[in-house]
Parts: sequence; structure tokens; C-alpha cells
Amino acid sequence: MLRLTWTQPEDLLPHALAAAAEDGRDAAAIGRRWSDAGGSTTAAVGGATPERAPEELRRLARELLDEVDALPVPEQLRDAEPDELDAILALGAPARALPVPGSDLGDRIAGAWLGRAVGCLLGKPVEKISREGIREIGRSTGNWPVHTYFTERGLDPEIAARHPWNRRSRPTSLLENIDGMPEDDDLNFPLLALGLLEDVGFDFTTDDVARSWLASLPGGRVFTAERIAYRNLLDGYEPAEAGAIRNPFRDWIGAQIRTDVYGWAIPGTPCGPQSWPGAMRASATGAAGSTARCSWRRPARPRSWRAPWRTCSTPASRWSRPAAGTRRRSPSGGSSAAATGPTRRRSTPCTPGTGGCTGSTRSTTPRCSRSP
Repeated sequence: MLRLTWTQPEDLLPHALAAAAEDGRDAAAIGRRWSDAGGSTTAAVGGATPERAPEELRRLARELLDEVDALPVPEQLRDAEPDELDAILALGAPARALPVPGSDLGDRIAGAWLGRAVGCLLGKPVEKISREGIREIGRSTGNWPVHTYFTERGLDPEIAARHPWNRRSRPTSLLENIDGMPEDDDLNFPLLALGLLEDVGFDFTTDDVARSWLASLPGGRVFTAERIAYRNLLDGYEPAEAGAIRNPFRDWIGAQIRTDVYGWAIPGTPCGPQSWPGAMRASATGAAGSTARCSWRRPARPRSWRAPWRTCSTPASRWSRPAAGTRRRSPSGGSSAAATGPTRRRSTPCTPGTGGCTGSTRSTTPRCSRSP
């Protein structure tokens, strides 16, 4: 039986009740109706309960999810965590001037890609393990404080049973079996963002983002908030509203893995959308402009602009295992910013339009032809 995680209504409602309580929205009566009907208010840690709930209970869960969505947001929370860009920027300190990017920009961006890959790979096998469990694992294997990738060599069997590795990541993300950077949503979304900037430009809209997801991202490779938004898109909701409907995870950290490439693409621009070109800013804010604290404007690049640091990745077998927290420069003195592997045995960077790339730039798994 396939129990798809992060999407079953009976599994979403406990998360929605918890999120409402955290926000200060009174969902107690909704929770009682759910409990009285036989539903559990304890959220499934793994994203899905083992067994499907009866259809009547599933229908009730959908109804109650809509009721949770309709609960008013407390004024205090609305003031502290506003949704409008002007209000968000007004809460922060005035943006300080940043230095103009220098000749090392490409190397710094390569370091950003590499740091994302290394950090993701380091954490994959211990995802969903508590801090205490990670500390036990590290101490048992001589890796505390953490200074390299996790390993099960020398791991106390009792600790291993108490804190099992992430099931999907164990075969590819332990020190003894790493062979390049495995596919992961933490890298898929930056690649999609990069492709969006290359294919559409800075004036992309929420609709463009949705098209990119549907064209290039399998539904099974999105999780929590993104999985609900993806499902809502398939259910016919417009992109601008798809992320908020029956989605108790919408305030989780997904945006942090979806947006950093936009910062890399406009270095020295601390205000983000406030200093983007007008159409892109309007897409982000729902308005034509902003009057918040940031006033510096970066000139818009032409729509034909392509990221100068764009490089392609090679299959995992061509990558050597990276040392945690380290960077490596290519023999030619440049940096190879690889999307699916942190370091290379041989430097074969390639750029779209030079003949080195095979596969569409929209793909999340581009390939490079290998240099002799």
C-alpha cells in the first residue's frame, strides 16, 4: 500500500491545529470535533499514518482544514509577521551599503553552490533525528564535535536502533558510501531558480514559477509545503493562491531553499525584491512599487541575460568525495560550481552555448561532455 506523505487530509489536520495554536488562532473547537469523530490530534512524524482513515473521517478532515484556514489572524501576529513587502522591510533595520562585487565573484558563487551541497549532504542521513540523537551518534563514532560526514562504522548498535538513519539517505550519504552529491530538493530548487532566471529573466512571475515546477520537478520530489502547493496547482488553483490552501506547512522553512539563487544573481542588493526591476518587484509584492527603507535601484539586465557562472554537472561517478566544510578550486585556477557534485577529479566546466552542455537548461540534471 502506498501511503503518500504530507498530503493525506487526516495527517494534515493535526499539523494545521498545531500551526493555528502557535499563531494564536483559536482552533480548540475544531480540534474537539476532530477528536470526537475519532481523529488523532498527534501529527505523524514521518508525514503519514500507517493506515488510511475511513472515507468519512477524511471528508471531515478536509472540511476542518478549510475551517482552520478561515480562522482570523490575531492583530498582534499580523503586525509582527506581516505579509506585505513594505511592512516586512519597515520592521528591519535600514539596509547598509554593500561593496560592489569584485573579480572573485565567480569563485564566491561557486563556494555558495559547494557550501549548499556539502551542508545538505552532511545533514541528509540524520534528517528527523533529534539534536540529542545526533550528538549520541557523533560521540559514538568519534565525530563530535562534527568534523566530517556521518558514518555507521563503530556506531553502538543500541544507539543505531534508538536513532535510525534517514531511510532514503542512508545508502548515499554516509561517509563510507558517498559518491558525489545525490539528488535532493535542497539542490533541485536552486537549479530551477537558475533555469528560471536564464529562460525568463528577472521579470518572471508566480505563474512562471508554477510552470517551471510542473515542467521540471516530479511531484514525488517535493515535500511538506511544496507538495501541498504542487497538488493545489494540479487541482486547478491559481499559482498565487496554491501555496496557502489547506497547507499547514506554509510557514515552514521551504522558502530558504527556494530563494538563495536570486540573491546570488543580484549580489550587493540587500533589499531583494525592493531593488529588483519593476515587473519582478510587482510580482513579488502584488504592487507596482514600494516606499520602504530601501531606495537603491540596480539597473535591469536585458531579458537575454544569462548567468555568467552557469556550469553543468557531471554524473556522480565522476565526482570525488568532498571533505565537509571545504572547497576545492579547479586545476585551471577557476572554480567549478557543480549542481549535483561538490568537487571534481578533472576540471571540465562548461557554459550553455559553448557546445559543452547536453540537455536542456530547464532540466534539473544537466550533463557536461567530458574533456579529454
